[in-house]
Amino acid sequence: ATHFEIEQRLDGHTEGTPGSIAYNWALAQIDPDAVRWTKRTHVEEIAEMASLCAAAWDTGISPSVPRGGVIEEKFDHTFGEVEGYTLRLTGTPDYVTPKDIWDWKTSSREYKPWEKQRWEIQPTAYGWIHSLGILSTTAPMPSTFRYGVMVKPKNPKGAVETQIVTVTRTNGDAAWLVKRMENFARLGLRALDVNWPQIDSSNHLCSSQWCPWWSMCKGAHVNEATYKTPSQTIPSPHRR
Repeated sequence: ATHFEIEQRLDGHTEGTPGSIAYNWALAQIDPDAVRWTKRTHVEEIAEMASLCAAAWDTGISPSVPRGGVIEEKFDHTFGEVEGYTLRLTGTPDYVTPKDIWDWKTSSREYKPWEKQRWEIQPTAYGWIHSLGILSTTAPMPSTFRYGVMVKPKNPKGAVETQIVTVTRTNGDAAWLVKRMENFARLGLRALDVNWPQIDSSNHLCSSQWCPWWSMCKGAHVNEATYKTPSQTIPSPHRR
């Protein structure tokens, strides 16, 4: 819903107050029976949060976004072959300008620029594609990718904060991405003969909430209840 309003605003639709398009879209398009409810319990809550995020984008991010770019431009790029199989990369950047690519994010926490610069794959893939002349505009490496982030408040009465986080990528980053994709393809072709590496990632994605294979992988051995941090109090050795 938030993305939809941003797209509409960038496309020149200025009707209504900031946030109204997102609110109305959510109410009209979201089927409550198709939602797996976690933090929220009804569509009105989603609509309200989407509206707040869109309004925050309008005041905190929009003034820095150059107009005249391309919204939701799709690409499908064939970049190689592994053992007779064609390798393709597809995607849809949120907003492409002649100089950079923008992506809109709603987040439960503030983005840390150093983390995004160090690890994120999306800026690498999109920056590489932008440099190849596949999109409507071409920007040579090193590329510039910008996250427009709407940080949802932890307090129900808090305000949505905004960030613009800039990430750059080089030809070396793109080459490393291609190398990794080729190796994943080779590993996938041998998946019936070998066991995949079971990486216990140091983040929240390795959990039953985010991974559909959790119960067959780490969840077959470890109960998530053990993640609760134990008491850090050390009992006195002299007490009985």
